[in-house]
Amino acid sequence: MIMNQETASIIRFILDAVGDARPYYRPAPEGYGLPSVYFPAPEVLGAGCTLSSYELAYVWKIEFSGADVQAAYEMAVSALEEIQRRRGRIPLLDIEGNGSGDCLSVNDPEIVRLENSARLVVSWSSYHNYADEAEELAAKFSYKFSATSYKNF
Repeated sequence: MIMNQETASIIRFILDAVGDARPYYRPAPEGYGLPSVYFPAPEVLGAGCTLSSYELAYVWKIEFSGADVQAAYEMAVSALEEIQRRRGRIPLLDIEGNGSGDCLSVNDPEIVRLENSARLVVSWSSYHNYADEAEELAAKFSYKFSATSYKNF
C-alpha cells in the first residue's frame, strides 16, 4: 500500500464520509467485517512535466462492501457526494493526522457497480520537483553550517 500525505488524507476523508466502515489495506480475509472499505494500492503513472518537475498521476479504485450490493453502492455514493460537495478538494493531513490547511484537488470521481460491491474511482495528479544535485549540496551545506562555526570567520 502506498501511504503518503495524499493517500492518507483520502482514506480519512472517505472513512469520515461513509461513517462506520472497517478499512482494509489488503484483500479482506474470509468472514471480514461489514460494512467495509478496501483501499488497494493506487495505480500510478509518472510523466515529465516541466524542465524542473514531474507528475505522478494516480487512479485509486476504492471498493465498498455492505450487507448487499445496494448498501455498498449507497456508501460509495455518500463518499462521491462529499467529494463533489467540497468541489473535489480533500483536506490534507499533517504527519500527526491533523488538518494541514492545504487541500488536494481530485478529478470528478465515478462509481462502478460490481457483482457484490461498489467501486469508487478517485484520480488526481501530484507534481514534484526533480532532485537537483546543486540544490542538494546547498541544503547539506546549510544544515552543517552552525552559529558557532560562523564566529570563526
